[in-house]
Amino acid sequence: MKRRMFNGAKKIIKKLLGRRMIRCMLEYNVKRNYATTRFTKYFFTILFILPGIISYFRSTIPYIEMDVTSRCSLSCKECTHFIPVYQNRGMSRDVDVTVLLENIELLMSRIDKCLIFRITGGEPFLYEQLSVVINRLTIESKVKHVEIATNGTVMPGEKVLEALHNKKVTVSISDYGVLSNKKAEIIKILSKRGILVKITGFIWYEANSLMPRNYTEKKVESLFFNCIGSEFKCLFDSKIWLCPQALHGSVLELVETNESEFVDLREHTGKDFMRRLNRLYRYSAKLTTCRNCTGVCPEFSKRVPCAQQITTGSGIAN
Repeated sequence: MKRRMFNGAKKIIKKLLGRRMIRCMLEYNVKRNYATTRFTKYFFTILFILPGIISYFRSTIPYIEMDVTSRCSLSCKECTHFIPVYQNRGMSRDVDVTVLLENIELLMSRIDKCLIFRITGGEPFLYEQLSVVINRLTIESKVKHVEIATNGTVMPGEKVLEALHNKKVTVSISDYGVLSNKKAEIIKILSKRGILVKITGFIWYEANSLMPRNYTEKKVESLFFNCIGSEFKCLFDSKIWLCPQALHGSVLELVETNESEFVDLREHTGKDFMRRLNRLYRYSAKLTTCRNCTGVCPEFSKRVPCAQQITTGSGIAN
């Protein structure tokens, strides 16, 4: 009963304050995300509520992630970035570094600050120009923190290690048990270099199956507000996307591309840009992806084995 009341209160607060403001408060100090106890997490949250609120009223994006490659050393069945689908279609590729840098420049020209900029994939350590991207972000005064996501299977090269040695950078290693076969080696070399490391464990949910669900309007709205995935805005093709499912669902033509699910940085500036950005954090009856998705949330989504591997071409939806 108490748990239900607590969750109910959280939903009300989320709707009243808005998701972007809440994310600004939570992401303003990255130490909160690395807190080892509930007390220290709450401490850093309370300490930076006011700066987070102030940052909201500026052109601040609390969190954004950018894929540098869809090549990966793993093939996880419920990958939220649809890597097995890319593999099955022969579409695995690296994004041209010039395009990535142009996307970063365009984003920076529209905002005052980015609290967390996360580099994702695929597996980022497979991307040959990764050091170039990291160096561009670390010298950017508008970017407060840079995070590199890795699955613990690929050792970073020397150029990447040099780029990672920066107080703004964290390497986030997803702990997939025996699958992350180079995790210990990576941690050792990063620690020796003085590079901040975060080990992340996950509860996985069914995530990469996009198809018509016949949801009621109430169910779609509830799914949106409870979905973890809708917290993660994505930078791709000069656009900020609603979530990874909306981005990759559109690229792979699994869902209809919907202008309500992205902000085109080439077309919108100033107050118009911020109005459209804030729209991505609020529920809209026009959303397409949510109507075809199971969401990434404990309340609605089906739990699945963490990082369950498949064989490319073994029948995964494509």
